[in-house]
Amino acid sequence: MIHGVNRSSNDQLCALLRGEPASPPAQDLDRLVAAAVRHGIHALLFQRLTDRAAAGGEPLLDALRPAVHRSVSLAVQQDTVTAGLLGDLREQAIPFLVFKGTPLAYQLYPSPYLRPRVDIDLMVDLPYCDLIRDWLISRHYVCGPLVKPFSRGCYLTSQFNAVSDTPTEPLHVLDIHWQVSNRYALAAPLSFDMLFEKAESFDGLGIPLRCPSPLHSLLIACLHWAAEPDRRLIWLYDIHLLVSRLDTPRAHELLALAARTRLLTVVRHLLRECQSCFATPLTPPLADELAHPSAAARCDPARLLLRRPDSSLRAHMADFLSIRDARERARMVSAVLFPPSSYLDLQGVAPRCPLPLRHALRLTRPLWVRFSQR
Repeated sequence: MIHGVNRSSNDQLCALLRGEPASPPAQDLDRLVAAAVRHGIHALLFQRLTDRAAAGGEPLLDALRPAVHRSVSLAVQQDTVTAGLLGDLREQAIPFLVFKGTPLAYQLYPSPYLRPRVDIDLMVDLPYCDLIRDWLISRHYVCGPLVKPFSRGCYLTSQFNAVSDTPTEPLHVLDIHWQVSNRYALAAPLSFDMLFEKAESFDGLGIPLRCPSPLHSLLIACLHWAAEPDRRLIWLYDIHLLVSRLDTPRAHELLALAARTRLLTVVRHLLRECQSCFATPLTPPLADELAHPSAAARCDPARLLLRRPDSSLRAHMADFLSIRDARERARMVSAVLFPPSSYLDLQGVAPRCPLPLRHALRLTRPLWVRFSQR
C-alpha cells in the first residue's frame, strides 16, 4: 500500500493506469482527482483515458481537466526558466548532473508534461556547493543553509534548496544535492564520481546536459521511493517504465549493481510493488530474483526503511548499520545528537539561543509535542 493513501483510491488509480475500464461513481470523482493530483499522475491518467476513450470515463476526464491544464501551463513556464538557468550554469565550469524527475520526464514519457515536477534536482560534488550556492544567490535565488558533513559521511542532510526571488517570473525551485539521498544507508554507495563517470547526454531542454545512466536512474528512483515517507505513485510509475525497458543483460547488471551497493532488498521490494500496481513485465533474471531471493540481501541495512519510512529511529539505525568503521559510527552518532548550528537553523530550532540550549530543545521537542497532544 502506498503510504498515506486510502486503499480504495490507490487501487482504483492503479487499475485505471493498467488500462482497466473506468466507471467510478460520481460521488468518488473528487476523491479520485485529489488523490491523482497528490500522486502526480493526473496528467498521465488524463492522457490514458483520452487515448482509450473509455466507456464511462468521460466524467472523470472532465473532473481531471482543470488540474491538468494548470499542471501543463506551470511545467511549460518552469522548463523555460530551467533551460535558461542551466544553460548559464554550464558556462561556470561546475560539473553537475540533472537527475530524478526532469530527465525521466523527457526520456520515459511521450510528453514531458505527463510527468509533473515540483522542483529541479541537480547533483554536484561537495567541493562545488559553496560556489554554486553563491552563483544562485547572484541570480536572485534565496538559498537554504548549507550543512557541511562532519567527515566523509553526510548524516544529517545532503542538499539545500534554492527558490527564485524574481517577482516577474514564475516560482522556480532547485534542490542541490551532493548525495543522491539524505539517507546515508541509501546514498553512500552511489557517489557523484561514480554517477558522473557513467552519465549520459540529455538534451530534452534544448541544451546539452548530463544525467545518470538508465541503470543508475533506476537505482536512484528505487532509493528515492524508499527514503520518502510520503510515497507517490508517479515515482513508482517511473520505476515501472525503467524496469520495462530492461533486457536480460541489463537485468543481470542491475542485480549485480544492487548487490554491490547493498540495495538489493530495496530493488526487490520495488519490483514486487510495480508488478502489483502496474503488472510490470519482468525479464527472467528479475523474475528469478523475486522467486528465489538472494540470501545476501537479508543483510542490507536499507531494509529497515521499507516498512516504516516515517520512523527516524529506523532511518538512523539503517545509516548506523551501513557504516563499518567504528570511528565513523561514533562520528555519525555525534552528528545526529549534536548537529551544527546550520542544521538547527534549517530545522528552525530557537535561532537566538546559545548552541547547548538549542541542542537540549531539539532533543526534548518530541516529548513536548507528545505531552501537548494529550
